Amino acid sequence: MPINLCIFCGGDPMEPNHRARCDGRQGGIEEVFPRSPGLPYTGAQPLTVGTSKAAAWQKTGVATERSRVLEFIHAHLGGATDDDIQGGLGMNGDTERPRRIELERMGCVRADGKRLTRKGRWAAVWHYVRPMPVELPASEAQEAMR
Repeated sequence: MPINLCIFCGGDPMEPNHRARCDGRQGGIEEVFPRSPGLPYTGAQPLTVGTSKAAAWQKTGVATERSRVLEFIHAHLGGATDDDIQGGLGMNGDTERPRRIELERMGCVRADGKRLTRKGRWAAVWHYVRPMPVELPASEAQEAMR
């Protein structure tokens, strides 16, 4: 007879109270202890503060990269391809393209025409339309909603 092991804890899932003793990924522990203070999903803990600060810094970095891309396109009256932007800013394509897509969705840039890249491929030419909308800090945004 084959041994049937739990894929979560390696124990025998047929044992009495297995669900209550397993590591909880299938929900047993959460049913017994729904909001234990030491578990990571309960909110900010001393060990997670550093990751929250890192995430906030990355968000600021994204905004700066987005501004750099928009400024580059604005400075080039004939428009710029993604290849032009990447070369001019020394920015990796995996960083530049998402920022340009965000700008397009915000209505700040639009594609108009095509031209050849350095590799001889046709690419859309991006043109400046308008500045980025100003984002208010959360406290000011809440005040403006009142």
